[in-house]
Amino acid sequence: MPQIEDHIEYAKHNESFADSFDLATTNYTDWIVTGKFYAALHYVEACLAMYGEHPENHPARDSHVRRTLPAIGNDYRKLKDDSINARYYGFRITEEEIKRTVSPSLDAIKSHILQLLGPTLTDN
Repeated sequence: MPQIEDHIEYAKHNESFADSFDLATTNYTDWIVTGKFYAALHYVEACLAMYGEHPENHPARDSHVRRTLPAIGNDYRKLKDDSINARYYGFRITEEEIKRTVSPSLDAIKSHILQLLGPTLTDN
């Protein structure tokens, strides 16, 4: 099982990937939203690991989010839905949508989780 620190590193890795695209010119906004969703997933996993929880799949993780992290539930669900819609149904995520909803959703999740984890794990 990955440890809390591992999940934080995975989250940062996915976030860095998503942020490496030039929003104004890229045709890969589907990868941006997917990278941001997986960053959010790993922030959530880090927090759940702190509680000794290790969901094995998306439905189990969703259940844990609803029960133990309701403050970020809407943002997490929005990122997941946008990622699924972009990957499987070809929905185009615009630059404006990324700026207006996708990035702020990840920012809210990240901020909430890092606050819960405390400064010892997030200083690196």
